[in-house]
Amino acid sequence: MSLRLQMEKQKAQEEMRRLMAERKKKNTKPTKIDNPLAKYNNTGQLMCILCSSVVRSEHVWPVHLNSKQHRENVEKAKKLKELTNNFTVGKVRHKSPPKDAPPPKKLKSILKNAADVPAIPKEVKNKAPQVITFHNEEIKRAPLSPATLPAIEEVPATSSTEVEPEQASDQPIPEGFFDDPILDAKVRNIEYKDPIEEEWDKFQKEIKEEATASAEIIAGEQEEATAERQIDEIDEQIRIWSKVLDLELKKDETKKNKQDMEQMSVEENGESDSDEDIDEYLDWRAKKSYS
Repeated sequence: MSLRLQMEKQKAQEEMRRLMAERKKKNTKPTKIDNPLAKYNNTGQLMCILCSSVVRSEHVWPVHLNSKQHRENVEKAKKLKELTNNFTVGKVRHKSPPKDAPPPKKLKSILKNAADVPAIPKEVKNKAPQVITFHNEEIKRAPLSPATLPAIEEVPATSSTEVEPEQASDQPIPEGFFDDPILDAKVRNIEYKDPIEEEWDKFQKEIKEEATASAEIIAGEQEEATAERQIDEIDEQIRIWSKVLDLELKKDETKKNKQDMEQMSVEENGESDSDEDIDEYLDWRAKKSYS
């Protein structure tokens, strides 16, 4: 019985040690965070890409995700993405010439290629001679024949008018073009931010980062304290279990001693009864002989 209890005690202690070792291993070697927003820097520290802040440990990562600063940054990122999509969809596309339209003709010099390219000039309706008066003198000029006029090709004006807006739209207005910063930002389709408000927002952001860091540190310390308390409780359970096993051994030993003592008392009583019978027998023979 005592051997069985000792074996059970040894197994319980080994199981407790194994649980403690697994607990310590889990605390010392945390699993790496697999999250699109998580990133490890060159020194192996866990960072949040969205908040640009260092997270103390992998155990504190859920606390950081539930923090107020992280949720605000997520909302800002969603709004920025929506604005970007709306700007891309609502952008006005410039008109481009149709594919079937012939390419615009280039201007040709009048002096060089006038004789090479035949052209059909418009008919002159008025064929009467023109009279020009100068100092009371009349000079008669015959109208010029169409064959002697140089050919001038017409250039479509739509191509130039369509190209100019595209060139103008591709060149944004430079920053500081207007003296008024509000008007300058409005023309460039940029939200105007007051420098004082920017400093205030930056200050508040730094305060939030410090508060988040302190909350993460407190959460990590609380988790470590909880782990240490659990280890202490396991040690206390092992000690109490050992004490219970010792009491069981003492109980078995006391029970065995009691049984031995009872057996010895029974044997002693048997011997005393036999001695009394012998004495009585001897006394009877003695009385009979005397009679």
